[in-house]
Amino acid sequence: MEITAVVSEVKRGALKGQYIVEADIEGGGSLRFDLVGGVLSLEPGDKLSIIFMDDKPSDDELDRYDFCGHGYLVSEDKDKTIFSIWGLIYRFKPPIGLEKNKKYYLCIRKFK
Repeated sequence: MEITAVVSEVKRGALKGQYIVEADIEGGGSLRFDLVGGVLSLEPGDKLSIIFMDDKPSDDELDRYDFCGHGYLVSEDKDKTIFSIWGLIYRFKPPIGLEKNKKYYLCIRKFK
């Protein structure tokens, strides 16, 4: 599954080195996620490709992305999906249809 979004806001979070990124999903919807300083540099206007995969990307595939991590669905209801990569939270509105108890690889590629 691939989701395209455009960053609308990047603001400091409550924790040292934490940022909160707000993005508009193309075709409608929103994405809000935690970003730890130094992992990925984002600013308003950056276009993101967010890709969910069932299998770990190969070493050659990893080079195409700015960030990759694996995690699990935390919750999903009629309004939103909450996904976590080792405590980094990604909130998608509307829900995106992930399966419970299934490990996903989330990779992000940034475009200007």
